[in-house]
Amino acid sequence: MLALFFGNAHAATLTVLNLNDAGPGSLRGQILAAVPGDTVVFDPGVTGTIPLASTLTVAQNLTIQGPGAGNLTISGQGAVRVFDVTAGALTVSGVTVANGFFAGLGGAFSVASSLTLRNSVLSGNTASNGGAINLANGGSLTVTDSTFANNSGTSVGGGAMIISGNATVTGNTFAGNTASVNGGAINVQPGGVLTIINNTFRANSTPGLGGAMSAIGTVTVISNTFSANQASSGAAIAVSGGNATLHNNVFADQVASSTPAALSPSGDFGTSRNNVFYNNLAGGVADDHTGYGTLNYVVTVTQPLGALANNGGLTQTMLPVAGGAAICAGAAALLPGGITADQRGNPRIAGACLDAGSVQRSAAVVPASSIPTLSTWALLLLASLMAMFGIRRSRAVKH
Repeated sequence: MLALFFGNAHAATLTVLNLNDAGPGSLRGQILAAVPGDTVVFDPGVTGTIPLASTLTVAQNLTIQGPGAGNLTISGQGAVRVFDVTAGALTVSGVTVANGFFAGLGGAFSVASSLTLRNSVLSGNTASNGGAINLANGGSLTVTDSTFANNSGTSVGGGAMIISGNATVTGNTFAGNTASVNGGAINVQPGGVLTIINNTFRANSTPGLGGAMSAIGTVTVISNTFSANQASSGAAIAVSGGNATLHNNVFADQVASSTPAALSPSGDFGTSRNNVFYNNLAGGVADDHTGYGTLNYVVTVTQPLGALANNGGLTQTMLPVAGGAAICAGAAALLPGGITADQRGNPRIAGACLDAGSVQRSAAVVPASSIPTLSTWALLLLASLMAMFGIRRSRAVKH
């Protein structure tokens, strides 16, 4: 009981003072000096790239708080894995983890225990499987508000992630990730359990199955946007064994060389509902008419999504087109409990309306170029009213 009560009594905050790979004041040095429960932060002057000559190993509960993904990069220099989480729970936020490399599983992170990743960027990482992250059987992963770009898996798959444990992925953007066999962005292995909510998958690819994701394990896919992913079949999602539930998603512009274009096999999504399909092509031919076995689906001949852009929030997103098929196409009853925000952090539901995809259009911020402007006559009238108000106010002050 005393150990439980005083277990974190010595937890401290350790500050990284330089960009060195090792030695006093380095990130590696502070990780080695930390005790369970410590937090590692960065001196305000520490910005740029930390080049690693060997992997950073974490074997205890530890938090690393970066200064922002645009300010600090931890690089494997195309030669080494960046983080190996062998035990304990690691939390990482506000960093870019780039150019990690491992000939096996996980180029940026290999996780045997627990990883929580927030507000970060993982880019240019490579491994045979799980270019950015490998989550081992029995491990846990939580990823929010992060971007996975141009990571690659050179063997089985999972350009961004290969999942054998239990993962929850919420509010992220996956763009340009590739895999040599299956799962351009994510590959879920047997026994793996993945829940993905409010994410954007754009232009991920594989010559095999599942341009955005392939799954042999169990996947729950709710309120996500899938755009322009490519594969031989199931350019958005390919599953085996029927362990997939898909609700309130948008599937637009997927490109497959053979049917089915977006979801493969087409009969394995019978419990899924309220999905929107647009211009998904198989061998150059439109292939949306069946809804791939989902219920209460919508097929549209008009683009439902805007371009991938900075629309507010911590990641790039694709806004539903005003008046398009994604507007109010989702069902609030299918949204998991506790999900109150969209990918940008805005309210997930507007009144009784839930838009399909990762972003709620009705909560969009009006761009500056769209703000109404006053005509010349209106400006003259406004100036006159302001002048009259000024005169009356000056008189009131005199009295």
